[in-house]
Amino acid sequence: MSDYLFDRAVPGNRNPAKGDTVNALVQDAAQRFPDRPALSHKVHSVYEPISYAKLISDVRLLAEGLIDLGIQRGDRIAIIGINSVHWVKADLAALSIGAVTVPIYPSLPANQVAYALADSGAVLAFAGDAQQSAKLAKARTLASTCRYIVAFEGEPDANTVPISDLMTRGHAYPLDDETWRERWSSVQPQDLASIIYTSGTTGEPKGVELTHSNFVSVVNAGRDILPWNEEDVFLSFLPLAHIYERTVGYYMPLSLGACIAYVEGLARLPQNFMEVRPTYLFGVPRLYEMMRSRVESGIEKESAQVRRLFHWAMNIGEEYSVELMHGRIPSPMLAKKRAVADAFVLKSVRDRFGGRLKYMVSGGAALSADTLRFFHALGMPILEGYGLTETTSLLTVSRPGAIRPGSIGLPAQGFEVRLAEDGELECRGGGVARGYWNRPEATAEAFTPDGWFKTGDLASFIDEKFVVITDRKKDIIVLSNGKNIAPQLIEGVLKESPYITDVALMGDRGQGVVALIVPAFERLQAEHGAPQDRAELAADPEVRKIIKAEIDKHSKQFADFERIRRFAILPNEFSIDSGELTPTLKVKRHVIAEKYADVLAGLLRD
Repeated sequence: MSDYLFDRAVPGNRNPAKGDTVNALVQDAAQRFPDRPALSHKVHSVYEPISYAKLISDVRLLAEGLIDLGIQRGDRIAIIGINSVHWVKADLAALSIGAVTVPIYPSLPANQVAYALADSGAVLAFAGDAQQSAKLAKARTLASTCRYIVAFEGEPDANTVPISDLMTRGHAYPLDDETWRERWSSVQPQDLASIIYTSGTTGEPKGVELTHSNFVSVVNAGRDILPWNEEDVFLSFLPLAHIYERTVGYYMPLSLGACIAYVEGLARLPQNFMEVRPTYLFGVPRLYEMMRSRVESGIEKESAQVRRLFHWAMNIGEEYSVELMHGRIPSPMLAKKRAVADAFVLKSVRDRFGGRLKYMVSGGAALSADTLRFFHALGMPILEGYGLTETTSLLTVSRPGAIRPGSIGLPAQGFEVRLAEDGELECRGGGVARGYWNRPEATAEAFTPDGWFKTGDLASFIDEKFVVITDRKKDIIVLSNGKNIAPQLIEGVLKESPYITDVALMGDRGQGVVALIVPAFERLQAEHGAPQDRAELAADPEVRKIIKAEIDKHSKQFADFERIRRFAILPNEFSIDSGELTPTLKVKRHVIAEKYADVLAGLLRD
């Protein structure tokens, strides 16, 4: 375990990245660390590194192939596929010649892919595999500008060009060194780098315009948080199509000369932790909740003596970590107890995650205070951050020695925040997008008259400086008596129950709040003998009693009008495929309301 975890305040990497474009960041790292591993991925069941020199060489070949195809500066190039070395090469090659990348989630259906292609006017699309190639071929019928589909994998067909062919073109028609340098270095900080389509929780997606300057500004803000360096290994789990992973999980590590290793998928994540032994991880609350559940489930299977020892160690760890969170030095006695707890219990748990994690960072949604405290107690501290696509991912973030559970931290370097009269969080800074693609009205609406971006989130402050997000402005439930309820805050607390996987609160204009509950199916079956059939489980009276008790237990802190009046247990989990979750795992409240309209009608009926 690294010594600096015990410091009250950990300084970040104070040296800003060298360069004012994404191209310059990566080229600089390749010059300084040519032989160090930039990327690592599984090849024949073994993680294989790719050096910075090899990465830049392949990026150049691919860029030369794109030029030979006739791709021009400013052309839009879509990328759809899971995280991979090819994804990174395609992105960097496009940026190197001044093109604009349009990342698309591989989970999206063909009609939504077609929308992104058509709206952006993409002239070429990279496909991660045969499934994505077929999806693009179908989508291209509605997007006439898309002339080429370049496949990372699979056999070539009438619709696709293999990426190897594009690189062969690069070999056949190379640029001389001076021309190549002039090409990538001619891209300017204010040039458009990417159009990223928002998840669309409330309506039609909008293309957020992000410049090279936006990305570099937030890369530097990220570098300021912790002393990460070229020796670090980042485990890449979140999709590269998401701005969070794209900026701080991809561009920032490359700017440092660090290594990024790609997971094989959720099912292989425990094994990948042991193989990669990462020093840092960027994730979303669902990932950390899953990791916590895995630890707790394993402990529950141990003997009573082992369970008591674990809980003793965790209590000591939490007491110790609270001191660190507030920037205080733990007492010598507490430090000694913590050392014993670490040696006998906590270290062995951390070893299951590779044993080298210095910090983890959570974003994308609110992290429960219980989960935050759990990992801090283990010695795997989580820093919670907040941002939007429109802020290039990072706007606020907690820091070592300045952590408050429930808060998303302090403004990141280069950002300012303020609260509007109605409590909406507003911001300005180098990471704020210039606007929405082809949406001048939406762009104008997103900014205040004096140029501050309106986040759409309601916020407050702890100690006048730590930002707390209470809810999305558009999600506020207004009861018939005029009372306002912030559903996300209540949902987050309820999901601290081990028996509640997900929950969606409803009740706008009604007399009280109602909830649609997704139960923790497997846990209820294992611990309470609940029916194996999920529909039967959802209707089981004993399960309903358990869920009711959990709701009551976790609702004590809420005002009477905020408490759930009625609830229904659903037989299925919310998912991306069924449309209830965005690709970033946020609840689409309006979709859920439509899908379960009959259930809600019964709950809301007087």
